[in-house]
Amino acid sequence: MLFCQHFIKSNKSERTKTFAMQKKIILITVISCLRVLVGYSQSCPTYTSFVGTLQGTGQVASGNTINFSTTSKAGSPFLREKNKGAKLYLRLDVGEDYIKQNNPSWKFKITLDVSYQFANATTPTVKTLTITDTEPEMLKVEDVIGSFAANSPAFTSTINIVSITNGTSTLTGTGLLQDFVFNNLRFSIQLEREYEVDVRYTSNTKMSNAPFVSPVSINNRLVSFSWQPLPGCIYPNYELQILKLYNTDTALAKNIYEITSRLDWANALVIETQSCKTNIDVTIGEGSGFYVWRVRPIGNYFKGGIANSENYGQWSISGVPNTSTINLNKGVLTPTTVSLPYAFYFTDPDENINWIYSRVFTE
Repeated sequence: MLFCQHFIKSNKSERTKTFAMQKKIILITVISCLRVLVGYSQSCPTYTSFVGTLQGTGQVASGNTINFSTTSKAGSPFLREKNKGAKLYLRLDVGEDYIKQNNPSWKFKITLDVSYQFANATTPTVKTLTITDTEPEMLKVEDVIGSFAANSPAFTSTINIVSITNGTSTLTGTGLLQDFVFNNLRFSIQLEREYEVDVRYTSNTKMSNAPFVSPVSINNRLVSFSWQPLPGCIYPNYELQILKLYNTDTALAKNIYEITSRLDWANALVIETQSCKTNIDVTIGEGSGFYVWRVRPIGNYFKGGIANSENYGQWSISGVPNTSTINLNKGVLTPTTVSLPYAFYFTDPDENINWIYSRVFTE
């Protein structure tokens, strides 16, 4: 069966009642793209990591160490937080790329014995990692959340034994195999910590102040939104609402430069950024007109994330006035100004064109 899809342009006069359905398709597409584009950042408040690597037999040797004197995020947290998880990754390998040689003498076995300990532990933990020419990488993952129950202790580790053989005897001398193993042998330790962050202050558990919004920038269909939380308040997630306004004042029915509209945020486009970043680009698909927007932080301190209202922060304080209606003038919003950063006028570059979506099935 053949399946075809077509997008067809037509003049504005040819629009039909299918516009509402097209609008939903556009909005769903925009949201789907955002989810794909949103990425996870190591600088976000819910995650931090520490990595130490030794390479070559000069470093991967008995008595050498990998230590982390600091095992927590830098600075004191302004927002309430708690430990979610802590993992220790012990990895032994022979570099990024490994290609086994088609040679009967290409054989090796490497065994490494390492002991590690957090400062609040009474005895060290010993782990053994082994790799061979057919299994050139080994990773051990240790759950160490218990070590951070009361504080963030320092971490130390020491290599006790390194054994390198050709399967039967100690690997020595020079040659292709020896040079490869001796130069590329690598041992690393990575400590990863995850946190659950609240939208309330650590000092008094009161709700943190809302972020300030900045004027949007518009490039064709793409509208860039940005905001700024108070210094020290880094949230793991945000919720953005964009509301298109429709005139409700009959006196302005024929005025294309001014609008009085009722604010109903239940009709707004809602976007969860799924990121600690304080900016996002959105392709507007609702056509030319007046828009207002607001943003609030979302924590993950309580179970459920954005599904739990306990994780909701305050809506942006430099946002829309707390009234049921709003009056806007296009002249003031072109371009958007600092005095009205929560509002903007968007001109659809294709406002005279209608996009029709069709599908054809043939046997």
